[in-house]
Amino acid sequence: MYTVSAQAHYDAAHFLRNYEGKCQRLHGHRYVVEAAVQTAVLNEAGIAFDFVDLKRELRALAELLDQYNLNDLPYFQEVETSAENQARWFYDELKKRLPP
Repeated sequence: MYTVSAQAHYDAAHFLRNYEGKCQRLHGHRYVVEAAVQTAVLNEAGIAFDFVDLKRELRALAELLDQYNLNDLPYFQEVETSAENQARWFYDELKKRLPP
């Protein structure tokens, strides 16, 4: 099995609506997101997955969240802005952008 991964970062504010404690107030983070893709086969160039494509798409998605209050973005109007739900958003969006 071959694994290719890339990282990106974004700075964003958020608050947790369904949480009691400090995180229910508006606060910010520098998030680092890492995406990994796997395959059992290499292409004719000996590449599992084009790292350039993965990095480009991951960074483009991170840019969509950078310098925003996540709670103001359409997706997070209905979904809690937890790190886990942000990870789900990245997964779902990358799935749309990358080949199967």
